[in-house]
Amino acid sequence: MISSDHQSLLKIKDGRFVTVRRSQAELKLCAIDIQNGAHIASRVLIKSKGTQMAFCFKFKKHYYLPMVEGGTLKLQQSKNERLIDESEHYWFQKENLGSSEHYGLRSVVEPSLYLCGPDNKTFFLSSNNQKCALVTEEEIPEDPTRRRTRKLK
Repeated sequence: MISSDHQSLLKIKDGRFVTVRRSQAELKLCAIDIQNGAHIASRVLIKSKGTQMAFCFKFKKHYYLPMVEGGTLKLQQSKNERLIDESEHYWFQKENLGSSEHYGLRSVVEPSLYLCGPDNKTFFLSSNNQKCALVTEEEIPEDPTRRRTRKLK
């Protein structure tokens, strides 16, 4: 199957952006509200294989891959943003849950669980798709503070 990579922003239906943040002593996948969010939200490398997706988030100077292991959502540190393993633990299936451009994410590895929440800002896994986080990709906008230059003829 052909796979493709692209950078995007992940946004949940309520308008918050998906990112990695420190929560207590560990890193968690979180949803945060950011003013002028599209310009400063975390870029996400998304690797796609048909309707399956894997994600790589940058937090500070490191890259993190959300993965499902033993029914638990974890973040695995990676040396490189392009180093997404082909293991099913890193892959999520896009599911149309009847919400137009938003979709749910279900783990490919068994037990098949939905990415849910956010509950108190952090995401969790559940077998109940009623709690499923509805996400969409948003194009990365141009930085409005960046000057455009144009060649004169």
